[in-house]
Amino acid sequence: MAPLLNRRALDPRWAWHQRSVPIGHMFIVCEIFRRVGDVANYSYDPATGGLDAPPMVLLYRGQARAATNKDWRARVKTIRGDSGIAHAVRFQIPEEEAPPIHAHDVLRVIDSPADQELTHFVFHVRNMMMSSAPWLRNLLCDVDVAHPNVLPPPYSMQPVESFNTPPPITTGCNCG
Repeated sequence: MAPLLNRRALDPRWAWHQRSVPIGHMFIVCEIFRRVGDVANYSYDPATGGLDAPPMVLLYRGQARAATNKDWRARVKTIRGDSGIAHAVRFQIPEEEAPPIHAHDVLRVIDSPADQELTHFVFHVRNMMMSSAPWLRNLLCDVDVAHPNVLPPPYSMQPVESFNTPPPITTGCNCG
């Protein structure tokens, strides 16, 4: 009877047993950037007809999973009957492979076999939380269709090392 009382409640392999399921559904390839310098300094370039944006650092390039967010609290509604609803998308990325992601970081989908439309948008991270699965990180992102060309071309940068990661934006950001 004593050996039965010394057993754990969960098998120690339980976390590894469930791990392959969500990572196996990560079909998207994404890049996550962080702005550095004066993040509110956007200017119009009349020569190119585009925007001159603050420089960015690539934090992560890798697999992700996108899911629509049906939570009504994640929408911004305006008064006066305007249709100013900003929809949010939830992305999941592997916890071990990605550095800490913060609010106001920018996410871009490079490849999405199931829905190539996702490659035409820029997503601004609103908040990030651990998933109920400890190996995933959830990123709630707002959709931005206005400035998809402010990011560098896909695969043109290398991710920074973790010790060179710039601090997150905390003040002065008018980006969402």
